[in-house]
Amino acid sequence: GDRPASDLLPLLFAAAGLCTAGLLRHRSPAGAWLATVSVGGLAALEILGSVRSQLPIANEETGPWLVLIAEAGLVAAAAIAAAYAVRAPPAHRTRWFHPWRLIVLAGLAAVTVVTGWTAAEAFMEPIPALSATPTPGELPPWRISARLAAAFLVIAALAGAWRDFSAPLTRARASSGSLRELPRAIADELLPSATAARRHGRDEERARIAADLHAFVLPDLRRAAHAQPIESDLRQALEGVERLMHQRQSIVLDQYGLVAALEWLAEKAQQRGGLVVDIELEGADVGNADAVPPPVARAAFRVALLALDNVVRHAGASRALIRLDIEGGRGRLAVIDDGRGIEDASASLAGRGLIDMRTAANEVHASFAVERGDRGTAIEMAWVAPGRTAEDPASMAADITAREPGAPA
Repeated sequence: GDRPASDLLPLLFAAAGLCTAGLLRHRSPAGAWLATVSVGGLAALEILGSVRSQLPIANEETGPWLVLIAEAGLVAAAAIAAAYAVRAPPAHRTRWFHPWRLIVLAGLAAVTVVTGWTAAEAFMEPIPALSATPTPGELPPWRISARLAAAFLVIAALAGAWRDFSAPLTRARASSGSLRELPRAIADELLPSATAARRHGRDEERARIAADLHAFVLPDLRRAAHAQPIESDLRQALEGVERLMHQRQSIVLDQYGLVAALEWLAEKAQQRGGLVVDIELEGADVGNADAVPPPVARAAFRVALLALDNVVRHAGASRALIRLDIEGGRGRLAVIDDGRGIEDASASLAGRGLIDMRTAANEVHASFAVERGDRGTAIEMAWVAPGRTAEDPASMAADITAREPGAPA
């Protein structure tokens, strides 16, 4: 009852850790586990410190039971860390008798044996011997058990964190275009539910804008387009509003899939500026509408739309090629033209269109590359299914510039 208020700080930190674990339970299971492991270790140290302070005034009857409580706290903290270490992330499900799991369980068994030995020693030795300060070079049982449990807890927590965070960090490095974008990409990987909620809200807003344009703006523009004196200007405005609407939400994409949307996009581009647009479909899964997740399909369509818009407006090209390859959980969309090309691929990323393309690709963890070839420019977005390794943007860019737009496929 006479303990200073500062002694309550460990309890406050433990309470904060439990609150953090509860808040992150659905948003970030790995973060919730780390918070729980930290609380377990902090509680074990607090119990051990309290028992050591009480041993000098304990009698031979109560002293051994205090030691038993302290050792039980160490075992409980080690068990929580072991549970985290053997828990595999959803993308890395393995059989129960995996070598790594057996090693962790063997370490937990060693901690349990040592703490049990320490508790047994407490019942056999006088209490003053347990509470006395050890002589130099002497390592009493309670200190051996505490050090072993602490070492096991730290190693198990680091191993579990590595298994949880290595894959998200790899994907974040692959999807971020620069160091400035890396923290945002890491946050998106570690908090997938928050990212999904933000993307869902953005998609709903795009759908609302597209519906408003389709219901109120386009009918008036179509009626006004028949007035001869302003027919040319209104037709251009009408095309611009249609492009804006399909940037927000493509009805063709939602109803018929990515392949049909790209074919519609190629037809519209040819109608705008005399550009010949060819489409090349490859891969065993290109005809499967379910092979591309809806968020990835929307991002791929947006990249193709913006790329073709750049070709029509700025490239001075006569031909363009849209190539789509989907097979075995991997997808690749390339837009290649034979125009004048960009001056500097890296500097061009300051342009609004290319920034929007990269942003659309990054939002679905896809790679993005832009490269000037012998003739024209090649732009590519590539994505992989969960559990696979993303491709290197440099090698990807070298591959997409290997072919020039040719005859219709």
